[in-house]
Amino acid sequence: MVKLVSLILKVLPRAVVIFIYDMVKPYSHKLFYGIRYCVLKRLCMRVGQKVIIGANVTIKHWDNIVFGSGVSVHENSYIEGFGHVEIGDNVSIAHNCSIISFTHTWADRNLPIRLNPCIKQPVHLHNNIWIGCDVRVLGNVTIYNDVIVGAGTVVAKSLAANGVYIGNPPRFHKPVYADDAITIPLQNHQLININ
Repeated sequence: MVKLVSLILKVLPRAVVIFIYDMVKPYSHKLFYGIRYCVLKRLCMRVGQKVIIGANVTIKHWDNIVFGSGVSVHENSYIEGFGHVEIGDNVSIAHNCSIISFTHTWADRNLPIRLNPCIKQPVHLHNNIWIGCDVRVLGNVTIYNDVIVGAGTVVAKSLAANGVYIGNPPRFHKPVYADDAITIPLQNHQLININ
């Protein structure tokens, strides 16, 4: 069925495919998961296998978004791809999360803030990540491998590999895998290991 739906979506105009996504967006039956997956395959930059998009997930700027394999995005989440979003393999994004890949400027006082230009800020979620419910991931953030982000956290800076992060701002709580070294990203994205 996925192949048939994908073939149909391939010939339809982009606006019609987005309309179809919006029509099936509120439903959580397996059939609608399949249709949403086919829409992702048609509209996104790249999509791996076994990607599940829950009900009422809003996606903007589809063509700037990459999904790895084994990704789940749960109900009522929001992914804004304006500045580019790349989600690796085996990433679970719980309900009510937001991933925002841009920011507004406010330098021109002659314009309302909402009309000032936006700046693209890419977001990269590496592999084996669990994003808890109600998490906000802001632009210019990389979350490295093997990370758990606690519920309600606002992530405005990159998070090192192998860590559980909680609070606002997020702070390292403990390693996910105790036998690994903890890797901390520096400002210029070089990495150091600590034990």
